[in-house]
Formats: sequence, structure tokens, C-alpha cells
Amino acid sequence: MYLWISIQCIYVFLVLFIHVKRVKKIKFQKEISVIMTSKSLNCEISESSIVVAAVEQISSDLGGEVVILNLKSGVYHGLNEVGAKIWNFIQQPKAVKDIKQKLLEEYEVESEVCIGDILALLEELKAVELIKVKNETVA
Repeated sequence: MYLWISIQCIYVFLVLFIHVKRVKKIKFQKEISVIMTSKSLNCEISESSIVVAAVEQISSDLGGEVVILNLKSGVYHGLNEVGAKIWNFIQQPKAVKDIKQKLLEEYEVESEVCIGDILALLEELKAVELIKVKNETVA
């Protein structure tokens, strides 16, 4: 099983560098950026939304960053260290406000900047069908 996971990681890594897509950077504070495939945003996500990674993807950790393959579209996406933390956190359903709180505990960032950057990332992930979103509050 570990061999299969290692082979998948190597495959994802190699194909990522062979299959280059249009990429855009989204700033997360001044020194932190998240890399995602460029798509239009048309999803409303709020702090009370619940998000979870879609099942139609595989992802691999590459030295603190994450590479994600959307199995529906065949497009690869990359996330830096902060994006990878968010990605790993949403492998189980999480409220956006919980993601914000976790990042505020780990990074020196203003709350408004943090939530703005989180929402921008989540909207991009939703646009490329890498997450599922429920717009309801957590009990």
C-alpha cells in the first residue's frame, strides 16, 4: 500500500511539471502566497459555511506544499504551505470560522485579511470543484 501511495506521489509530481497550466497567485499576507489554477469565482462562501474536500480528487504532500489532481477534469493544482494546512484541515467537514481561528493561532495576520484570503482560496477551490460547500451554521 505504501508503495502504491509513493508511486502516486511520484506520478503526480512528474505530471505536474510536464503538464503546466495557467497559474495565478493569491496573496495570503505579504510573505505567503497560494498557487491555484485561474478560474472565475461565482460561489458565495461565508464564515458559517461548512467546507470539505471533494472525493473526486487525489492529493499529495510535497515538502509542505500540496499537489491536487482533480479526477473529473484532469487538471493539477498546487498549494503552498498555508494552502496545504487549509487543505489538510478540510479533509473532514469544517466551518470556515474554524479554519480562520486555526490560522489566526498560527500566523500573525489581521482577522479581516485572514478571512478574506481564506474565502478567496475556498472560492477558487469551489470553482474548480475541489471542495463541497454547505451554507449553514455549525450546531
